[in-house]
Amino acid sequence: MVGLKDVATFLVALLPAVSAVPVTDSDSVGKYIVTLKRGLDARDVADHMQFTREVHSRSLVRRGKSVHAWNEGVRHSFKIRDHQSYSAKLDLKTVEEIKSHNAVVSVEATKKIHIWDTATQPLAPWGLGSISFEIQDDYPVQTYRYDESAGEDTWVYVLDTGIRTSHSEFEGRAVMGKSFVANETEEDLHGHGTHVAATIGGRTFGVAKKTNLIGLKVLDRYGDGDTEDLLRAAQWAYNDATENNRTSKSVINLSLGLFGRDTAADEAVKALYEEGLLVVVAAGNDNNDASLYTPASSPYSFTVGAISVNNSRADFSNWGKAVDVFAPGNLILSAGITGDDSFRYMSGTSMATPHVAGLAAYLKALDGLEKPADVIAKIRLMGLKNAVRDPKGSTNLLAFNGLGAQRTL
Repeated sequence: MVGLKDVATFLVALLPAVSAVPVTDSDSVGKYIVTLKRGLDARDVADHMQFTREVHSRSLVRRGKSVHAWNEGVRHSFKIRDHQSYSAKLDLKTVEEIKSHNAVVSVEATKKIHIWDTATQPLAPWGLGSISFEIQDDYPVQTYRYDESAGEDTWVYVLDTGIRTSHSEFEGRAVMGKSFVANETEEDLHGHGTHVAATIGGRTFGVAKKTNLIGLKVLDRYGDGDTEDLLRAAQWAYNDATENNRTSKSVINLSLGLFGRDTAADEAVKALYEEGLLVVVAAGNDNNDASLYTPASSPYSFTVGAISVNNSRADFSNWGKAVDVFAPGNLILSAGITGDDSFRYMSGTSMATPHVAGLAAYLKALDGLEKPADVIAKIRLMGLKNAVRDPKGSTNLLAFNGLGAQRTL
């Protein structure tokens, strides 16, 4: 069957160079994501890719390019269920022509994505206690109650800065799947991904202490990346989960995002959800409406805002109708990267999100929940209603694992 995967590696035919071609604004080359309509058959896709080849070839002639333009054209293709897209380096004139093709939904310049953490200072850990005790005062709970199934035989894909898999928190349950960051090793050089992963499934800091963690590096040592690498990692997670027949046992954690909307990223999240993969997403740290952010605004993501220790919405946390649930996100203690027993404090909706991703894995193991909608319904059923102070138009729901008891104050 002919599809995007078959044509993503095409090479532009050798063309004669043209001398002294003037450069115009339309000759400016950038990196784009082309999203195709759902429901296209193999013939439709092949026709579109042939059209793209022809348009790009004409562009090379017009700009006096030849085989030396090896780094232009289609770069990577993506097919997640019914979602099909590809990334390419193209000039503006070519972009305008591709936009006009009847198979195309959108052509968007790749966008920068980044982590959602903030500066921190040390305080006692409290996040695990928060999601396992129903009634709390303004002081942190330092006991975590949980079922011993603890997320066993589940998998969480952590799309982030990587994971220090040798850390003692992971007990051999964490592996690196792949790095998509150029000019860096797969090592976590920032610490964000390791912190997030240990909050999901660390032996001490984790919500689901027996889950398996798969790191996909999409962010560099500065916590930055782009939508192309995010889509590449989403494709990898989709392939891995489907090929190993574990979509019903898997969760994807995205403690990252961008301001603005991105069609390709939204379509990928939708396709993952439809395949049976729950995508848990950080709301963002700008004290702003989360509906303005990607992928937080997607109706197919489960979007998490952050609370501080007194159950107030953290002053940095995004808010609004796009926020589905709140979880601890301020001054969270988890694994560090300076050694295999190191730890650090971090704050952000990035830290709230893995509490919920871990809870999702925990509930999959405990109750055998397979579909994203079932996991979301369970979290909504067990969550503490009207427990968050100053939710600012968000769903007033605090993540809770259902096993904690009222404590004596």
